[in-house]
This record gives sequence, C-alpha cells and structure tokens, in this order.
Amino acid sequence: MELVWHDLIGTCGVILVIGAYCLSQFGVWKIDNPSFPLVNAFGALFILISLYYEFNLSAFLVEFAWLLISVVSAFRLYYYRKVITVSDSMPPASHPPLHKDE
Repeated sequence: MELVWHDLIGTCGVILVIGAYCLSQFGVWKIDNPSFPLVNAFGALFILISLYYEFNLSAFLVEFAWLLISVVSAFRLYYYRKVITVSDSMPPASHPPLHKDE
C-alpha cells in the first residue's frame, strides 16, 4: 500500500477528530472550549480533502455532516461568549414596578 499526500492529510484529520473526542470524553477538554469544534471542523475538512481523491459516499456524508455541525457549534460558542461577555459587563437593568404600590 502506497501512502500519498491526500492519505496523509486524511490520516491527520482522523487523528484530530478522534483525539478531540477522546480528550472530551476523558474530561481533559471541555466541549464549550471554542477550540473543540474548530479542531473537529479541521479534522473533517482534512478527511473530506482525502475523499476528493478517493471518493466514498457514506464517508463523505458523515464527514460533511461533522464539518457542518462543528462550524455551527464554533459560531454558536463564539456568539454566546460574546453575548455573555457583553451582558456581564453591563449594569443590571432596572425593571418597572410590578404593582402601583412599589
């Protein structure tokens, strides 16, 4: 078996995806860390690159879904961290009285 460059890229992708999953399962890496979905996205992208040269439909579908989920998760984490950081720095909002007596 001859390893070519796209096999090496795909193997690196597998290492990234499985490594991130193992680290999260063993509690070393929290999934709310923005690096987690990014590493998964790059891993899936590397595997998709290798599949371009040796296509397999089922593997393509899994990796495309993995990439999509990882990118959406990365954006959500970025957005929520930004919203939480802004809302934490703002003073508490005063609320109108619930009853006329207040």
